[in-house]
Formats: sequence, structure tokens, C-alpha cells
Amino acid sequence: MEQETLFTASKWDILKILSSGSKSPLQLAKLSNTSVANISQQLRLLEMAGLVQSKRISNRDKGQPRLLYSLAGNHSFLIASTQDFVDKKFHKLSDYNKIILKIWFLDKPELHYYLEKAFWHAEEHINKIDAMLLDLTNSDNINLVMVSDDQNLKTQLKKVLIKNPEGISKTVFFDIKTKYELSKVLNKKSSEFYALKMRYTNHVKKAVLLMIVLGLLYTGITLVFGVQGAGVDLVASSRANLSGGSPDSIAVQAGNVTEINISGTKITEHWAGFYGEISGNLTLENSNGDVFYDWTGLGGSIAGEVFASADGTVSWSGIGCASEAEALAIEGTLGIDPDDSDRINNTYTSTTHPTFNVGSVSGITGCNATNTYDAGGSPSADAFYQVLLTDAEGDAVYTTLINDTETGFDGSTHDFQLLVGESDAAGTTTVYFYIELS
Repeated sequence: MEQETLFTASKWDILKILSSGSKSPLQLAKLSNTSVANISQQLRLLEMAGLVQSKRISNRDKGQPRLLYSLAGNHSFLIASTQDFVDKKFHKLSDYNKIILKIWFLDKPELHYYLEKAFWHAEEHINKIDAMLLDLTNSDNINLVMVSDDQNLKTQLKKVLIKNPEGISKTVFFDIKTKYELSKVLNKKSSEFYALKMRYTNHVKKAVLLMIVLGLLYTGITLVFGVQGAGVDLVASSRANLSGGSPDSIAVQAGNVTEINISGTKITEHWAGFYGEISGNLTLENSNGDVFYDWTGLGGSIAGEVFASADGTVSWSGIGCASEAEALAIEGTLGIDPDDSDRINNTYTSTTHPTFNVGSVSGITGCNATNTYDAGGSPSADAFYQVLLTDAEGDAVYTTLINDTETGFDGSTHDFQLLVGESDAAGTTTVYFYIELS
């Protein structure tokens, strides 16, 4: 097989999805919006080429996939076109190759020379370093956060002055931190890093998976702090029954003309509601989903967000409040006319909600918002906040803030109530659920 054919659009989409963890053929088909037969064919070709590997799990719970695919090792396909050298080659990457490639893929070419020299300066200590992160929040200095439990590195690696071929000098600072110290840095809302080396991809935080997604030749660091596809158990679903009921009556006398006002109820054709409870566990695992250790239950009070979207691959790094133009586009998708009473600006009637973070995006506030109802039949005053977000592609992400056992619309306690746009005219819609626990 020609090497180029391994990286056509359909196969490339599979590789990008698998960079975030193991997936079954059915899960890949849903996320790629294609058939299981097509996915299975592509997976066979990728497995023959050594790019993916399969693992059959015999003791999974009922309903859980038993055949999972993941990336097999680290590879790159390089194409060189220069005045005196034109070639292409498929490479298996060493740890050193990966770090150099990640430097090349950083969208700051002015830093490449300094980072390469800094890497080779620290290379003799590289086996003691679990992670090497470039701090992107500091534009004045080049600061490399080196994660290691060997505190001798604090005296062995401090800073180095590097002069590039143009004669411009810059100082590279090495900031040695333990894993615990790193977790406190990552908790800062303003933190933004680019991973040059990552021996592990997950740190335990309270009820959160810190997912640092590293994929085949995808060399940036995607800081998605705990946003994950949610497991969903369908408990019950019901619809208002507007038939029957006791009609009002009036006395009628022949010869009279009587003015009357008649009221009724119509079921919305543009919105659906979800409610329920949150469960889960604390876990320490790698990007393939292999569990190093876990703890049953979440412990303490539950907080975070539940998300729903018609998009199975939400661009979380670009999440934010839906703009007016995006809201109008969402209405078009839902088939909402400008004079419909349940259009978005009649549904999300407020911009008041608690400030919250989604992954690496912090300080989300002032979005289109509302509250679903409590048992009193009116919007909850301080619970079940609904917030309309969109991702980098402008796709709607319906969001609710988790409330630990609040009394909901039906008089029972629930952890969440979520309002989701859905077009009745389109028939049944597939909705993907995500959760972030904190």
C-alpha cells in the first residue's frame, strides 16, 4: 500500500479520534458520521500498516464494547522538498524524535531554534523528566516547566543563554516542578501550555480526568480538563398527553351571539428536556483508557457541567457564549421561525448565571441563560441554570450546571435538568452527551 493512502481523509479522521483514547468500530462510526462497514474496512488497512491495534475485552459489562482500537506506537510520515533534497519517508518515532517534531509543529517558528538547543541542553536528564511543557502565558521569556520528582534537577537545570544564527540571544528558564506542584499550576485559570514531552496524560483531580490529548503527529497540547463523553442510561422518557381532560361548558340560548375566549396547550416542536442523577468514580489512567488505579464513587458534593450537542466531535478549545448570529443559525437548524414563541431569545431570557470554566476555557459568564422549573412550576431561583454555548465551529452546545440533589420540576431531587434544542420536523435526532466534573 502506498504510504500516502494511509493518511487520506477517512483514515486520518480515525487516527485523530483514536488520539484521544480507545474506541470501538461503532463509536468511531458515530463520531465520523459514516457506516460501521466503512470504519471496519479502514481499520483493517490501518492495522495491517501497523498504525492501529485492536484489543478484545472478554469481561466487559453488558452493553459495553468488547473490541477496542487504539493507536499502535508513534509514527510520522515526512515529506521533504528542498533545493538539494526531495524525499518522503515513514518513520517510527523515538522519544527524541517526538520532542523535535513537537517543536517543529509549534506555531511560533521564532522559538524553534531556542527550544531545540534547550532540549539538547537538558537531554542528559530526560529520563528523569515526566513532562516538558512550554509556558505560553509568558511572552517575554521562554519558560520550560519540567515535571520531575527528582529535586536535584533544580540545581542541575536552572537557565541557559542561547544565541540563534542571527545573533539574537534569549534566556531559556527551566522551572522544575513535582506532579503535585504541576496540578496547582494547571488549576490556574490563565494557564496555557504546549507539551514537548509527556510521559503520562492524566493527573487525578477531584472527580476530574485531566485529559491531555497527544496524537499521531498532532503535537500540540489540548487542555481539556475533564470534559469527556458521558455514559448515558435511559431510565424513562415521556410526553405530555393533551388528549381528554374535562372541558368547560356554558349555557347556550338560541338566538344569542356570544363572544368567548378559548385557551389550550401545544407541545413544543423545538425543544426536549433531560433530567437525572450523576454517578461515576475517580480514576488514574492513560490516554488508551488503561486503568492504573481507581476509586469507587465521586465523594463529597458533585459539581460541574452536563453538555448535549448534535455534534459528536465538539471543539472544546473554542467553546464560548453563543453570539446573536450563532443563535439565529441555531434557530434555522431547529426550524424555528422568527414569530415562534419558543425561539431562542424567548427561551434564554437572561444573561445571569454563575461563572464557570469548560476545559481550558475559563471565566465563561454573561451567556444566553435561563433556569428550568422547580416543583412550584416556575423557574428555579438558584439552580438548574441553562446556558447556550457554541464551539469553534459554531455548533450548539446546550449546557446545564450540575446541582447536587436539588428539588426538580417533578418534586423529586435531581443532579441536573437540561434543555436541548431538537427539531420535531426532522424526526429523531441523535444527541451526544458530555460531562465535566470538578
